[in-house]
Amino acid sequence: MSNAMIEVECWFCGESLIVEDKPVEMNYFGKHIEERNFHEYCKPLYRKKRDEIKEEYIKLKIEVMFERALRMMEKQDGFHINDYKEASEVVGELARKNSKKFDSSHEMMAAMELINNRIHTKVQYPLNKRRIDMLLPSLKVALEIDGVHHNFIIGKDSDRDIEILNELNKDDKGWEIVRIPTKIIENNLKELIPTIRHIYKEKQDLRRRNGGFIPSYYSRTNLSSHLKAVQGVDDPTVNSYRDAVFREDSPS
Repeated sequence: MSNAMIEVECWFCGESLIVEDKPVEMNYFGKHIEERNFHEYCKPLYRKKRDEIKEEYIKLKIEVMFERALRMMEKQDGFHINDYKEASEVVGELARKNSKKFDSSHEMMAAMELINNRIHTKVQYPLNKRRIDMLLPSLKVALEIDGVHHNFIIGKDSDRDIEILNELNKDDKGWEIVRIPTKIIENNLKELIPTIRHIYKEKQDLRRRNGGFIPSYYSRTNLSSHLKAVQGVDDPTVNSYRDAVFREDSPS
């Protein structure tokens, strides 16, 4: 027995159309789903308009991010923004050609600082199924610009870092991942490159003193990788280490 036919309004043109009165379906999560109604000839017109709006939104988003980056640079004490005209044009052109090159104004700022200092920078560098915010071959650094949300994905960042480092160091030893909080970029962009160099040297020194490893106390991502490495191992020494780490990392 077929369902009754009902009259509804098209979501695109507003004119009426006749559709079958189907029961509301439920999706995988047990939630009711109901689709909007369109004339068949209105569907492609709606999709075209939607895609045009999305494209325009992306263009405007890039311009807003770019302008915000320049404004944050201008506000920094003693910062000479006019020295960055060429670097800003390079970053702006790159962002407009490929909307996926920069996820934030902070990434744009970092790229401008690196380019302005003639440091070869590969933005959104693909590695296996991963993407690195910025690869700096001359410094042997995979640079990641970390916003506040990275505080909640430490385990994922740790797994990601291990995979990236293993791949980068496969044929060319000495690579490090350097994570820079957005606050450093926002407050003092001039400190970006000295901070990258300092963290790189610190990590390399720690590896030399610890058999190629960075101790768990260095960062929460390192702590996560250490705990994952001993996960499921039932050994008195390992258990003591795990308990000590949890005590050390637990809030007071």
